[in-house]
Amino acid sequence: AGVTYSWNFGDASTSTLPNPSHTYASPGSYIVTQTVTNGPCSKTYSLTVVVYPVPSAVITGTNILCAGQCNGIANLTVNGGNAPFTFLWSNNATTEDISALCTAGLYSVTVTSGNGCTAMGNVTITAPALLTTTVSGVNALCNLSCNGSATAFPSGGTGLYTYSWNDLSFQTTATAGSLCAGTYNVTV
Repeated sequence: AGVTYSWNFGDASTSTLPNPSHTYASPGSYIVTQTVTNGPCSKTYSLTVVVYPVPSAVITGTNILCAGQCNGIANLTVNGGNAPFTFLWSNNATTEDISALCTAGLYSVTVTSGNGCTAMGNVTITAPALLTTTVSGVNALCNLSCNGSATAFPSGGTGLYTYSWNDLSFQTTATAGSLCAGTYNVTV
């Protein structure tokens, strides 16, 4: 009886309860003081409370360049929090960044800071459709004339196509013209 308490939490918040709880609104270092008074006697105690920022996970992705390749990358940057950090990706990887990704899709990560705070992030890695090509040809009218042609019709991949025909002129367009009778290949 007769004991009073005075708390100052270092962020302009106070309390007169014997055992208050307090939540800090922002990260920082706070000096908490408690003064206990019993009649004419009083004693003041203080300690420093450090509130670490909650980590955040920012991921940049590098998409798979060609279907069937394993060159996708998820590059994680952790902001805030306190080290050391642990990482758990949706593909069970435990490294900060993941690479050699073969499969397109959503990759998510849970980052846990040294004091147990967590952050989550995700990134979508894409892959182009498999590059395929069909070729249609027009035969030369006569065996000795070179008036045939062949046209490549690519699909999949990522847009702008380049062509390389194995004819004598090494043509580089979708349609190779002035072809003599024979077999021709195109690389798209």
